[in-house]
Amino acid sequence: MTITQLEIIGFKIIEVMTLDPVTGEPIILTGDNAAGKSSILDALQIALTNKGTDNPIKEGEDKAIISLEMGDGEEESFTVQRTITDKGSYLNVTREDGTKVPQAQKFLTALVGNLTFDPENFARLKGKDQAEALKAAAGINTDEIDTEYKRQFEERTVINRLKSEAEKLYKAAPKPGPIKAKKVDLEALFKEREEIFQILRDYNRVKDDAVNHADEMALTNTRLKAAREVVAELTEKQEKQQSMTTTIAQDLIQVGTKVEESEDRAKEIVDLIEGAEETNKQFADQERIAADHTRLKSAYEHQVVGSRHIEKKIKELVAEKEEMIRDAELPITGLTFDEGGVYYEGIAFKDLNTAKKIRICVMIAIKQNPHLKIIIIKDGALINRANLKLITAIAAEHGHQVWIEKFQEDPSDQGLHIVDGYISHVNGKQIA
Repeated sequence: MTITQLEIIGFKIIEVMTLDPVTGEPIILTGDNAAGKSSILDALQIALTNKGTDNPIKEGEDKAIISLEMGDGEEESFTVQRTITDKGSYLNVTREDGTKVPQAQKFLTALVGNLTFDPENFARLKGKDQAEALKAAAGINTDEIDTEYKRQFEERTVINRLKSEAEKLYKAAPKPGPIKAKKVDLEALFKEREEIFQILRDYNRVKDDAVNHADEMALTNTRLKAAREVVAELTEKQEKQQSMTTTIAQDLIQVGTKVEESEDRAKEIVDLIEGAEETNKQFADQERIAADHTRLKSAYEHQVVGSRHIEKKIKELVAEKEEMIRDAELPITGLTFDEGGVYYEGIAFKDLNTAKKIRICVMIAIKQNPHLKIIIIKDGALINRANLKLITAIAAEHGHQVWIEKFQEDPSDQGLHIVDGYISHVNGKQIA
């Protein structure tokens, strides 16, 4: 369905104007700035959507009336009339038989696609903006995915920074080797030293006993010489003392051995006690190095795990978005897009030839207007004849009607030339 007639009364700069589009031909509106070209397209849009312009009523008039006929000769035709006054906007939509369509605006909203999509403007957009426009045209809403992706990306940036810092600290930290210094147990050393001192005291006591015994034996020998009469008694006592001497000698040997060992150990203990503070400091340093190394390693490994988790989540979001794009019904097979731009058969849009660019742009517009088959181009000044012919052919192939606004001071052999809200020329011929 297309527009078969448009009548405008008292709208903006236009007093009265009637347009009768020819099937299969573009409606080209030429003229100088402020001549009324845009007013025609604004009238078309406000009639269908009740949106698009402020102060629509022509100065000096009390209302604006926009009427248009829609049809294609095959489907049912409709007449749309929008009346705009200071009090509001009033809409009537009637069928061919004169019956009114109920809920007229709802009917038009379902019929009208996206009249604001301008294929010529799309071709001039930057890659990122083209991707957004195509996404909107295909009805793809990735806002939720994009928001989550942005959040995860920012979180990944933070985690990777923390991971890098943790890795530097971990790799710079002294690596713990085997603990060489053994912690000194002072309490055990003091106890062992006391036991050695006891051994030495016992040795001195035995030694004193041996000295006293020798003195007694010397005295006994003296008495033996002086008192032969008691030889038998003293001989017996001597034998007993001799036996005791042997026992004491053995005790002295045993104790002496222990004393030598104890004296050596006592010296070690003294050395250990004197160096205990330094030794224990070394031991504590080694323990601290090992603990720091374990802590820093754990912190680094924690950040690595976090980074991997974020990377996985980001890949999942990218895959989900790619699947959404892949499953979307884009207007041309081979057309796709990403954050950076639009691509056709793997080639960036900006690198395509002009014909392919035009076909893609027009097909996107066609896709967005499947019922009321209208394509509006608001800045057609740069469209040359060859490109206009291609645009028209593609649109006609799909039953679409092209409306083009084109800045042009003088009339040409194509289109309706507008001057001060009136049609002055049609295809270069002046209207009487």
